[in-house]
Amino acid sequence: MLKLTAKIIFLSFFISVSSQTPTDYAKNVVTELASKEYSGRGYTNNGMGKAADYIAAQFEKTGLKKVHNSYFQEFSYPINIIESSELKINDKKLKFGEDYLINPLSPIASGKFKPLVFKSDIMDSIYVDNNYDYYYSELDKYENQAVVFPIAIFPDHYSSGGVTAKDLYKQISNAIIDNSASEKIAAVLEITDTKLTHSLSQKQSKTVGFTIKNTSITLPIETVEYDVKASFNPDFKTKNVLGMIEGQEKDSTIFITAHYDHLGKIGDTYFPGANDNASGVAFLLAMAKYFKVHKPKYTMVFVAFAGEEVGLVGSTYFVKNSPFPLKNIKYLFNFDIMGTGEDGIQIVNSTKYPKVYNALAELNVKHSLLKNIKQRGESCNSDHCPFDKAKVPSFFTYTLGGVSYYHDINDRAETLPLSKFKDILYLFTQYIESL
Repeated sequence: MLKLTAKIIFLSFFISVSSQTPTDYAKNVVTELASKEYSGRGYTNNGMGKAADYIAAQFEKTGLKKVHNSYFQEFSYPINIIESSELKINDKKLKFGEDYLINPLSPIASGKFKPLVFKSDIMDSIYVDNNYDYYYSELDKYENQAVVFPIAIFPDHYSSGGVTAKDLYKQISNAIIDNSASEKIAAVLEITDTKLTHSLSQKQSKTVGFTIKNTSITLPIETVEYDVKASFNPDFKTKNVLGMIEGQEKDSTIFITAHYDHLGKIGDTYFPGANDNASGVAFLLAMAKYFKVHKPKYTMVFVAFAGEEVGLVGSTYFVKNSPFPLKNIKYLFNFDIMGTGEDGIQIVNSTKYPKVYNALAELNVKHSLLKNIKQRGESCNSDHCPFDKAKVPSFFTYTLGGVSYYHDINDRAETLPLSKFKDILYLFTQYIESL
């Protein structure tokens, strides 16, 4: 009965503050940030800027204090911006995001080619003999052509040393695009039987690259035609969003963080980024609502980072230019991919700080919240990492189970269950209050 009463009190509080349950509030935030209006929270149509303004407005509505008279920390970095992409294979127009993706290093380019298909004997020499000189000499013969890599380049027995044939094949096709030899090649096509997963780049190549689903085309490829619009911005301006709630002990801080940027929009196709990471932003905002009413022991700082998807740029900048002494941060809790939870949560760095993990695990059992809290060691895979490197006790939590859309066009608000959102929120608010 005590467990049930505590949960009911928590839910009643949240409804009284926001007129919604935690899950309903999170759904509204995720639906907003993952909508077309924000263009994938990327580099076209001011998508990232609109998201920053929305988060700052939520901070203000909740009553968070500004830091140095602003909710924003401005910074800049280089980025390759792909604005549109059209691709035809054998005169069949392919759909971006569904049939193919473009390599994030790709420049502005257009053309129509009869491609070269690399045969296994050439590729075998590269893999077995590590003979890249031979490889690039072969490329020199095919100036201003398109190059196609079929799916089955290496026999299975070539997999060794922890590197699979498919992994190496991916590395080789990327190496062309990212190498000076790429100036000899108009385009690189990788045919794949795996999920299409998009990414970003802070550099631009001389060669266009495409990854194409094998089920979207008919082999052999006789013609390749494309038209790509892209621009390189060496000084893209954006901002982290931060606010604070003063605690009883103002000299110690607890950080709650999440990144708000995503992969943006190319042509008419955008990457909604509902789970990654509108859900983490919703979690951060829900935590802020709770602690604005329940005055915390330690000062709480809430930071929504930009530039995570391009290499933890926003959090790295923050650590180097922190308005708060890093030595005064008691703990940092970073939340990224918080939209499911059917199989529990995983906490990076929890093996490094077992005392924190054990306390969270005990609360989880006590209140019957999650199926599992899995431990994981150090991993530089989200915005906790720059803080961890700076010796700040930092944790990265993400949900397990449920939908698995990631860095694709299907990571949408309407398919995100947020099934354990309120329970995870309860777990972390209760833990922080116990400190």
